Amino acid sequence: MTEAPAIRLDAATALSRGGRALQEDAVLGAAVGATGAIALADGCGGHARGDLASNIAADVALRALARAEGSPAERLREAAEAANLAVYARAQGDPELEGMSTTLLVVSVEAGGLHWVSVGDSPLWLMREGRLERLNATHSLARQLDLLVQMGEMSAAEAAGHPARACLTSALGGETIEEMDCPDAPVRLWPDDVILAASDGLLTLDEAAITRLLSGAGGEVPANALAERLLAAVEAEGVAGQDNASVAVLRVEKAPAESARTRRLGTAGKGALVAGLRRRAIAALAAAIGGGASGDGSRAAR
Repeated sequence: MTEAPAIRLDAATALSRGGRALQEDAVLGAAVGATGAIALADGCGGHARGDLASNIAADVALRALARAEGSPAERLREAAEAANLAVYARAQGDPELEGMSTTLLVVSVEAGGLHWVSVGDSPLWLMREGRLERLNATHSLARQLDLLVQMGEMSAAEAAGHPARACLTSALGGETIEEMDCPDAPVRLWPDDVILAASDGLLTLDEAAITRLLSGAGGEVPANALAERLLAAVEAEGVAGQDNASVAVLRVEKAPAESARTRRLGTAGKGALVAGLRRRAIAALAAAIGGGASGDGSRAAR
């Protein structure tokens, strides 16, 4: 089996309020070398304080991920559970917060592998060699409606226009999480891959449009330019009442020769390197929590 080359990450986040009065998305992220993490949450519109729910979820999830021990998947599940408990606890005893809920998508990259946990319908894609692939499950009635189409019990047009299509089957804010997508095995990353996490407001664009906007990104277009390009395209559609849209982009680059040589250290050296990287990553996550894009991010007023 061909050994995956050493990589490094370029990370960026951005938000757009669209046509809504409130920004109910929150997104935080950071990358240090080949290690990175993202937390993206989309507060459920029509429910109490979706903006508060999303900011609590993103903040708590990244802090919990930085503290957790175990395998990447175990740490991600712990982060999701901690975020759910925090949202649920905040709503207790306050009638104005009853029903407060949010989606959550947490992405972690370490040792050249992509891991995630997702609850709700916030999409995660991998762009590789010109092909865009949806990675995570959708926890909404859209999945069941599309299954009915495959079974011949509903037309594609009926499913697409169904009034309950966007209703979530799992979200943070309850006593337990109904559905959670968190594979144990990582997706191996290669230079020129692009990881895109988003709220469903980005789905004003179809996947063909997203693919075109990300094409040619490898090694050429920085992550922040890709993030801005995506949201500018959403805004250019001019949809009345456009939903909040948020994105987080991780662009995978080939590591410089010095990093590649470091990767071939002996066992003791590798252990020290991993420990050092994790300490640096935790520091970066803390900085992102303090100053990253969130419900009132730099694009929120656009």
